[in-house]
Formats: sequence, C-alpha cells, structure tokens
Amino acid sequence: MRWFFVFIIVLWPAFGQAQSTPSAGDAGYLAQLLKDSLSDRGRMVEIFGFEGALSSKATIKRLTIADDDGIWITATGLVLDWQRSALLSGELRVREFSAKSITMTRL
Repeated sequence: MRWFFVFIIVLWPAFGQAQSTPSAGDAGYLAQLLKDSLSDRGRMVEIFGFEGALSSKATIKRLTIADDDGIWITATGLVLDWQRSALLSGELRVREFSAKSITMTRL
C-alpha cells in the first residue's frame, strides 16, 4: 500500500503537466513550505523566483538567509535537477545542485 502512495506522489505531477502547466500557486505553496522549513528562531530564509515546483528540475532566482543583524548570505541562479523515479526505490538521486553565485557578506 505504501508503494502505491509513493507511485501516485511521484507520477501525479506528470499527469498534471499533461493537462495544464503548473500554476503560480503551486510554486508559491512549495516556496512557502521551504521557507518555513529552513527558517528558525534567529534565521530567516527568503525565496524569490521559484519555478519548476512540480518538475524534476526546479530553479530559484534568488535565496537569502538573514539573522538578527541582516542578510549574511545570498545565492542566485539555484538549480536542483533530481530524478523523481528514484523515490520509488527509496533513494534521492540528484543530477545537479548548483548556483550561479553565492555571496557571504559576513561569517
């Protein structure tokens, strides 16, 4: 039964793309989920320009991480290219995880 749910979760975006393109709401929801998961007391994460939320290649135009003193790291041109079907075997396979630039204003 568990594999059925994994199968549905992995293939559902493919069926959705065949019918229509992902809405901005999908990207907004996942960006907010990521932001909430990565942020914590004393650490605020902001995500700008999140695209490809339901595909195997997601991009983020800009990601910032701030603390009480302000932004201390900015990454631009982030790309995550991963193999969704690997989840069926319980693995996470990443083909590419890159950034055009990462700027740390302080340590």
